[in-house]
Amino acid sequence: MFKNVILITLIASAVFLSGCATIVTGPRQKVPVDSIPSGAMAKVDGGMTASTPTVFNLERKKDHTIQISKEGYRTANIILKQTMNGATCGNALVGGIIGIGVDACTGAMFKLVPEKVNVTLQKADEPASTEIVKQVAQ
Repeated sequence: MFKNVILITLIASAVFLSGCATIVTGPRQKVPVDSIPSGAMAKVDGGMTASTPTVFNLERKKDHTIQISKEGYRTANIILKQTMNGATCGNALVGGIIGIGVDACTGAMFKLVPEKVNVTLQKADEPASTEIVKQVAQ
């Protein structure tokens, strides 16, 4: 019986001392990045680089800038903004203030938007197009 009490206490502690969004979504978000033409260089915050199409696994607790460039094309800069994650609302019912605190510390209370990046790069010798700007902002 004593073992059952300890087990129940451990399970209850895990539920009430952890954040709902931390459990459901985690502190990082996978963001797919693609471009037309493919094979462009995507760089996150001046650091991580990969060739498109790719997926970056980014921290949710801060904004990020993705720069997409390819020789002969204009460079596109996309800003990923952190916004509130809906899973954080579950803390009011399950995790309370402690759960919200855990989600805030880990960054899991946020999501990055846009959730995926698709960019059509414009040739460098063409005049700037407002349609391209609209597409990047989506």
